[in-house]
Amino acid sequence: MTTGSSSPDILRGEVSRQLLTEDASWIVDMCTPNTAVMDSLRSTLVLLHLPYLTRIAYEGAVALHSRNANMGLPKLAACLTSNFATITARMRHLSKLMDDTQKSYSDVLSDFAAVIANQRGQYLGKRMKLGWPWQHDMGLLTVGSSVVGTTMAMALRLGMGTGQSVQDAGTFNVAREWGISLALQMSAGIPPQSPRVDWSTYPIPWTDVLLRRYVATRFESVFPMELKLLLLLILSDLNVSLTVMERACTMHEMPVFRARTVTLFHALTTLRRVVDNYQGLKSRSMTECRMLLASAPVVRLLSREGKNVRNRCMHYEITDQRISPTIGMPMFGLVEAVFPGSTWGDFNADVVAVAKSFVGILQCWYS
Repeated sequence: MTTGSSSPDILRGEVSRQLLTEDASWIVDMCTPNTAVMDSLRSTLVLLHLPYLTRIAYEGAVALHSRNANMGLPKLAACLTSNFATITARMRHLSKLMDDTQKSYSDVLSDFAAVIANQRGQYLGKRMKLGWPWQHDMGLLTVGSSVVGTTMAMALRLGMGTGQSVQDAGTFNVAREWGISLALQMSAGIPPQSPRVDWSTYPIPWTDVLLRRYVATRFESVFPMELKLLLLLILSDLNVSLTVMERACTMHEMPVFRARTVTLFHALTTLRRVVDNYQGLKSRSMTECRMLLASAPVVRLLSREGKNVRNRCMHYEITDQRISPTIGMPMFGLVEAVFPGSTWGDFNADVVAVAKSFVGILQCWYS
């Protein structure tokens, strides 16, 4: 990494590559724990971080293939394979929830309805009718009292019931392609010199539930099951960003900031779509949602400048020649460059505070 003596174009390219290396190093650290942990925890960590893993693998491949000589790395790009690029791209789009311009509100809910039907078909009706009260169709993962994942959300992200799944394509083959991509992306810049995250004393237990019973009184009674599952996914993702990622924050502060920013942005834009679709509902929780969306921190996060920060957290190549990175500043001064008047510290504080407020609303939302 240069110290500023290079041309602005070269510096933008070096910073872009470094952001990619940092993110790839972080996600590998999160998904490949040390040998002291159980295999079940290894699998759980990968499943919890699928949205970030696929985003980094996809966006990183785009960056390495760039024709911009300051960004692209042809020798590394030549080593990439794209046999499962369609699966990776679909999973990346799923992480956008209702912020995906390629899908309508009803399209997103249809995906959730499809995975519910798929999982019910897999797990219900396999016992005698007498055993119905004890049947389960979904697993919950928790850290303390916080839900951090559901098997239905994981099944959706793996493509079960909504198209070619990772399982159909061959789990090992897909994972190998992602692993190779991330390993190459870690070589794009200077790998961070930080200790590995210690997962040896970090339990993430599973609990089996029946979705219909679990969400019976959660959220609004008029919400369809697929919308309730979507809100449960948002709660889980926000809890992952606030609890699981916190364990890596001191070692991978900037990648965690970028992951939290992207997660919260998509969650807020999705909440806005839901609130707009149920304008007639005046319950306490719906009122709290409207107040959250109207709050000053959320207005800043969802502003044009806030979206600029989200874009810098999601995409690696810096094509805007007006952006001048600054070596030595958090995230190389990119927040300050695309959001005049704000600082990385201010924006990060907004992200954490709003995520906690959002979680508080979702956890206490009962009809």
